Amino acid sequence: RALICAAHLGRVEHPRDLESSPAVRISTAIPKYVELRHSTGEKFSLEQRCVFTTDNLYAAREAVREGLGYAVLPLWSVRAELDCGTLVRTCEAWTPPPMLLSFSFLPDGKRPARVTALLEYLRSEFSRGDGAAVEFFR
Repeated sequence: RALICAAHLGRVEHPRDLESSPAVRISTAIPKYVELRHSTGEKFSLEQRCVFTTDNLYAAREAVREGLGYAVLPLWSVRAELDCGTLVRTCEAWTPPPMLLSFSFLPDGKRPARVTALLEYLRSEFSRGDGAAVEFFR
């Protein structure tokens, strides 16, 4: 599950208030326009004003920690920062779409045991039920 977080933003209730704020974006996972859904079902397309764009999740997280802007990040990647208060969740009632995690396999369907073990580990970690769940598709 993804969420909107920041280091130095005050309380923001509606994502339209973020459109004038600087954003950090993971170019390979988050589009410039993020379709958000409110807990009531209302939808809003957030146009991010990107000041830093990267394809590296850890670089994006560090940029947010340093106060460069807010970002849409996966919960599992910022859980420790949220727990200790380094980062705060903003627009809490608004949910971004899930972030995809993709794997490619050879067409013969054979996988080494170590790959199968890794996939099972990831499935168990991301399905813990604490908000970090990932939907698995075939």
